[in-house]
Amino acid sequence: MKFLYATLAASLLALSFTACDDDDDDNDSDGAVNTDATADASTSDASTTDASTADGSTTDAGNADGSTTDADGSTTDASTSDGSTTDTDGSTTDTDGSTTDTDGSTTDTDGSTTDTDGGTNDAPANDLCKDAAEVALGQTVTGTTVKAHGELYEDEPDVFYKLNVAAEGYYELTLTPAVNGFAPELVLWKDCSAFLTKESVHPSYIDHDYNDNADGSPAKLLKKLAAGSYIASVTLRDHRDYDDKALKAAAEGSTFTLAFTQYTPTTPSITSVTASIQEPEDSEGHRALALRINGKDEGKDVEEVAFELLGVNNEVLNTDREEGELDSLPLYPKYGDNGVFEDAFASYFEDRALTGLDSAVSIKVWLIDAAGVEGEAQTVGFSSFSVVERNEGQTCDRHELATDCADGLACLSDANGADVCQE
Repeated sequence: MKFLYATLAASLLALSFTACDDDDDDNDSDGAVNTDATADASTSDASTTDASTADGSTTDAGNADGSTTDADGSTTDASTSDGSTTDTDGSTTDTDGSTTDTDGSTTDTDGSTTDTDGGTNDAPANDLCKDAAEVALGQTVTGTTVKAHGELYEDEPDVFYKLNVAAEGYYELTLTPAVNGFAPELVLWKDCSAFLTKESVHPSYIDHDYNDNADGSPAKLLKKLAAGSYIASVTLRDHRDYDDKALKAAAEGSTFTLAFTQYTPTTPSITSVTASIQEPEDSEGHRALALRINGKDEGKDVEEVAFELLGVNNEVLNTDREEGELDSLPLYPKYGDNGVFEDAFASYFEDRALTGLDSAVSIKVWLIDAAGVEGEAQTVGFSSFSVVERNEGQTCDRHELATDCADGLACLSDANGADVCQE
């Protein structure tokens, strides 16, 4: 009997020791069972590093939902069956790669954003100058200002293109709206610096063209450019819904094409010119200059007529200008076959006197085209010519010093840029 009691006591004692042994069951202080897990002695919250997780993720003892803090600081929520990840900024990276931001909007993998109202803010990829899209020489691209923003002016959405010029030469940019009712504006810049400082008047500005007819006709830039890279900005202004034809930026935007080509310029020439000094017609008693020119330009891109007023000894009288600058007047002829034009009018009539006009006996004039090509000069004396009445479609003088449009007509630019009488 004593032997039986001794055996029973030994068995109970062994069973007691077995119940206290923790070598095989990994029970942590929070009561969780972590099979094959190793308690991290350096972690005061008794978190564990799962031996089966190669990236070193940890299950925190303080996370009641069992979420996992990954090595990069993001959190995989154990309660999320799709495996989405909550990033350190609070946004959620979904399993398809898209990101649900903290405001509920979704940034897709292509960079577009679907807003909480279901709309999509798909701004053009070249919405900012720094993201200008490259246009190769000889290429015509299709673009849009729809949902673009305004870098210089908030209410004037624009997009940007980068042009690489390999060698010095003459180049042309042609911007054509795809929809009537939009007036295209094309600006050429040396770089993006103007858009960093938000200055429209900036040293990086080169030139621009703006066609306010809004009838689908293009804006064009023809320039002699040195080798290098340049930026072209495109704006389409809405010409609709305004009785006074005032222009506003098109908030909804529109589509267009932009062509980048190289061309061989032609030299404009004057066939004949008549120059007249007009008597005072303004309150200051200033006399004015009027020109009537016939000529030819196969490129059909004459933009101005430059001039010098000459004294009795052929000395130049109009010298009150910056060095290298010229006195010139806008000239927009109406071209016929082979670029021949007749009766193109230009006049100088401003609120200040033109230096040398009172004592000039002759004038030297020459044409300059859109690319800056200058024609041969002609010198003529002054003569009087009376104001000529012009009918619809005929060329005219905007200052009405040389011409007078018939009743009901005004001197305006036509679709080709020529100054003609029209309603």
